Amino acid sequence: MPADPARRPLRADDVLRLRWIEDPRPSPDGHHVAFVERRVDEALGEVRSRVLVVRVADGAIGCPSPDDALDAAPRWSPDGSRLVFLAVRGAAVTPMSCAPDGTAAAPVDWFPEGVVAALPLPGGGSLFTIRIEEAGDPALPLWEVPAPGWRRDGRPDGERTLRGSLIVREGDGSTRTLTERSGDRAATPSPDARTVAVVSEVPDGPGGPAVGIRLIPAGGGPARLLVPDAARVTALAWSPDGTEIAWLGRRDTGLAAVADRLHRTSLATGETRELALAGVSSPGAAIRSDDPRGMGDARMEWTGDGRIWLRWVADGAGRLGWVAATTRRDTTTPAAPVVVVAGDRAPLAFGLTPDGALLAHVTADLETPGALAIVRVADGTELARVDRNEWLGAITLGPTIRIRAFAPDGVASEARLTLPPPTRAMPTGGWPLVVSVHGGPHYAVGDRFAFETHRLAARGYAVLAGNPRGSGGYGDDFATAIVGDWGGPDLADTLALLDVAAARPDIDGSRVAITGVSYGGWMTLWAIARSGRFRAAIAENPIADLVSAFGAGEDDGSFWAGSLGGAPWEVPDRYLDRSPITHADAIRTPLLLLHAELDRNCPPSQSSELFTALRRLGRRVRYLRARDVGHLMNFTGGTAFRAARAAAIDDWLDRYLLPPAG
Repeated sequence: MPADPARRPLRADDVLRLRWIEDPRPSPDGHHVAFVERRVDEALGEVRSRVLVVRVADGAIGCPSPDDALDAAPRWSPDGSRLVFLAVRGAAVTPMSCAPDGTAAAPVDWFPEGVVAALPLPGGGSLFTIRIEEAGDPALPLWEVPAPGWRRDGRPDGERTLRGSLIVREGDGSTRTLTERSGDRAATPSPDARTVAVVSEVPDGPGGPAVGIRLIPAGGGPARLLVPDAARVTALAWSPDGTEIAWLGRRDTGLAAVADRLHRTSLATGETRELALAGVSSPGAAIRSDDPRGMGDARMEWTGDGRIWLRWVADGAGRLGWVAATTRRDTTTPAAPVVVVAGDRAPLAFGLTPDGALLAHVTADLETPGALAIVRVADGTELARVDRNEWLGAITLGPTIRIRAFAPDGVASEARLTLPPPTRAMPTGGWPLVVSVHGGPHYAVGDRFAFETHRLAARGYAVLAGNPRGSGGYGDDFATAIVGDWGGPDLADTLALLDVAAARPDIDGSRVAITGVSYGGWMTLWAIARSGRFRAAIAENPIADLVSAFGAGEDDGSFWAGSLGGAPWEVPDRYLDRSPITHADAIRTPLLLLHAELDRNCPPSQSSELFTALRRLGRRVRYLRARDVGHLMNFTGGTAFRAARAAAIDDWLDRYLLPPAG
């Protein structure tokens, strides 16, 4: 395809033009949809966000937030007369209220200190979730660690006590505290507002961290545990009549990181049954990319027309749809979900009116970060669309091709191969290749816009992003194949996908680099310790030593025990053998280490250990640390960090993958 002279390739500074739409919330009457827009602010040097409101009738947009705001979490009052959202004003978080069209924004007249969520209630009241961090006395020479996993990502080490509660403020001005448990989140009132369901964390529960559901009477009184704290819940939704709660998660923590299941629990009997979904192995999941949408808790809605809505992942693509709540509730009769959003794209967020008549969803594809589509559910008519990235129409992106490979044991896996745009002339021998390994490891990449992929492609690199075994969306057997065997089937799949890509005539299989973040960083280190195929490697926030990683992060070691099939004293040889630092003497690939100084998931000591080992061995290694950012530095980092990171990556790849000048 000839290049369009009116279009240009993507540049690193184009990240400043990106607008990420998330959290769509239709008003109860369906006349307006509120949503959040995030961007990297060049002047402030950090990610900012604001709340916008679109009028469905004509697509007109109102904005109750200033352009440099840090606002989020829009929620409608039950009668749709006002919109409440959270705004950062100075050092405080302030709930704001505005008219349905986004005008007349003003602070809520009363709210508690430390508010992190505000939900309007019937009768003019509000439900507030608060969380306050209380630091210990700095004059004390010793302070006690309260429990394993006391560190918080992105925060310096130090004594911190979290104090949280739910507070109801009635329309008459009276207030009452419902709970003071700091581990409660996702507070959701019942349809009659008499009961509040919360996702309740139990960090020191039996068998490790667990997350259940508790029911709290809105009028006060003892809470009731509805879903046991031996479960792991990621989303909940009340039935329209308030007699049941649907939830996503697992009734055990053994495979908590692999895939959720859809359940229904009766409030009257406490009976919980799984609602099996035909062809859906990862309900609630989203395709991952290099912005944070789709991370964290899942989302689901149970609408008045008897439908339970959710998103899921299948074969590297996203889906959005619903299952009839009248479906028989057992595990032997799978329900066939009705797919509303399909194709080569990735639904990231959605919201519906209470009656289920209007759907607002944000869906990305390989060439666009995602527009907001507002759809009439009955006939699929699109009533309005908001695209905040129309400037990408002037950018030439390279094509993305789906490839499939078979490992030596015959198991198939797939990947997306993105080629440079037609504005670049292919060098003799083909494009150099960058193999990108996703994190998790149980996430999935696929049919979703990835800025970094297109940025590298614009610089003349083909980028291979695969879903080896361990990835979600291909069934439980595929996802659990690496439990206790990190670096076995997942490395075999990665190398098989590389073989298929390198065999193409437009790829130079002799010029290949590998890169990844988190688990992908671990895989990068493991691959260069086991294979000499790579000319260069870039590991971001990697794990190098599994023994020292155990218990050093934000949990109590349960992630590692579940991933490796036991604790270090139970399977010591496995921890030692699958630690890249054990095989440091086999690493001869030039390696760039990038690590966030405030990373509490994969502590920076991991890169420090390997850097010391490789320098002692005389290997080519460079180690860069990112200041004042945590594990998700690629999502939350500001302007200066993003520019410095891109420059460092480009320098390393150019040095080892491009042919010598002249």
